[in-house]
Formats: sequence, C-alpha cells, structure tokens
Amino acid sequence: MTSTLLEHGLADEVLLAVYASRFQHRNAEHGAAPDASGCAAVAGEFSGLRPPKGNPMLNYAAVLIALSATVMVFLGVVHVYYTVATNKFDPRDTDLKSRLEAVSPVLSRQMTMWNGWIGFNLSHSLGLLFFGAVFGYLAIFRFSVLQHSTFLLVTGALVLSVYAILSKLYWFSGAFRGVALALVLYFAGSIAAFVARK
Repeated sequence: MTSTLLEHGLADEVLLAVYASRFQHRNAEHGAAPDASGCAAVAGEFSGLRPPKGNPMLNYAAVLIALSATVMVFLGVVHVYYTVATNKFDPRDTDLKSRLEAVSPVLSRQMTMWNGWIGFNLSHSLGLLFFGAVFGYLAIFRFSVLQHSTFLLVTGALVLSVYAILSKLYWFSGAFRGVALALVLYFAGSIAAFVARK
C-alpha cells in the first residue's frame, strides 16, 4: 500500500510540475503575472487528468460475479463433453437404451426418446454456457451496466436459483454443489454491487 501511495504521489507531483511549467510559459508569452484565476484553471485541468479512485467494493463484486459465471461455463462444457463424448448419461441397462432408441414419445413419431434425451442434454448445456458467457462478459467488460441494472442482477439470481432447485430435486449431488457454488458467488457479488451504488 505504501508503494502505491508513493507512486500516486509521485505521479501527482509530475503532473502538477508539468501544468505549473505550462502555466508559467503561458504567462511569460502574454507578459502577465500569475493570478488566482490562472492558478484555479491549472488546478482544474490537473484534477481533471487525475484518474478516478477505484471502489474496492466494485472490484470485489465484479470478481465474484465473474467467478460465478466461470463456474457455470465449466459446468456447461463438462455437460456437453459428457453428452457427446462419453457414456455418462447412458442407462446402466443396455436393453433399456435399445428401447429408448426405438420408441418415440406421444408428442411426435419424428423423434425417439433417445434422440430427445441427447437433445435435451445439449440444450441444457447451452443454457449454462449462455448464462456464463453473458454474465461473465458483463462482469468483466460492462460491469457498470450490470451494477446499475436491477433487472439483470435479479434475473441472474432467479436463473441460478431455479438451476439450484432443479439440481437438488432431479439431478445429482455434484451438479447441485456446482450450481450452489455459482449461486453463492453470484449473491455475494450482487450484494457488493448494490452496496457500491450508494
């Protein structure tokens, strides 16, 4: 922290020296003596160039929501991999899989139960990836938009809450733990974002 303060102090001194030199040169050209209004103008220009001080709460909020989005992207990628490249979602009964590949649902004869199963898993993965991509982008590159949009913050919390409920009721413990982690990170980040508004 001391080194940071020193760096900021040195930077301020350099900027102030540059503007003081410019002010003196301007007065010398016009043959005028320094006055209060000129000094105020220099001070205004100097303060306008200084970088705004960051809000640590905003940094925490952005990082937490970005981590939440990263967890969801990870879950989506793993889900796609399990669906298309492994037998993780195959029934343990091979005869049952054969039946699923042959039987169509009441909804339509143009699909089989197995094709529907694969499609539903892939579309589920797409939802995870979409959530992670959108909120990850907002957290990293457009956090001011996310911070000041109650709609976006609440929508993200609702989506993750629904995923957590579904994973608890219908899925397995590993999925629930992953979604719960993303939800906790998101809630913490959202609270920090709300606090930083004040």
